[in-house]
Amino acid sequence: MILERLPNLLIAGAAHLTGVLSSGPGVALILVCGFLISFLGHWAWAVALSLAPFRALYARARAGVEGALGVFFAFAAFKLATSRS
Repeated sequence: MILERLPNLLIAGAAHLTGVLSSGPGVALILVCGFLISFLGHWAWAVALSLAPFRALYARARAGVEGALGVFFAFAAFKLATSRS
């Protein structure tokens, strides 16, 4: 499917034009391709995470996920508070 290969096609196109053109359209194409890749990636995550199966999975695992994140951030805060630099 073309949508699965779209990021690779955009990157390859930008890389090709960058080698051919050192400024102007090559740089603009890299910026546009970067925006498209970022936008499509974030859109895909937003859609995937809003689907009913994922919401049900998160509802079952919520306590564990939040507990693990709490431990991680408490450890990070401790390390920041006790670092010497």
